[in-house]
Amino acid sequence: MCSNICPCDLDFDEENSEQKAAWLTLLNDGEKMSEFDRCLRTDPECELEKQIIYTDGTGPTILEMTGYEMDAYSSFFRCFDDLKDGKRDTEQVSAEDVKKYEKMANGKEYQAGFNLIKTFELRFDCSGICDT
Repeated sequence: MCSNICPCDLDFDEENSEQKAAWLTLLNDGEKMSEFDRCLRTDPECELEKQIIYTDGTGPTILEMTGYEMDAYSSFFRCFDDLKDGKRDTEQVSAEDVKKYEKMANGKEYQAGFNLIKTFELRFDCSGICDT
């Protein structure tokens, strides 16, 4: 999550302003980011696959940050559904990769894993980055 393939939607409404503040605090915590081997897009040393990509409604658009038109996501499952349904530019996610995502989605192991993650996302509202 929060990657160049599955950017995060942190454009929360006023009701969830504390949740948004918690995310932004986390994203500005260099030590925590290092723990997860991630870095901000604005860091010139940050490799593409480690970049945190998100929109909070005030900064650059997903298109400006990634070069691709796509949604921002509040759940891994919505992003994965779009990946396996081929809702990406083929330069970003090839037709071959789409087939791999489709095959993964149909596998028993992934179904079990998705159900586990879904439980955490629904129960703890952690958008794919639960850390216990």
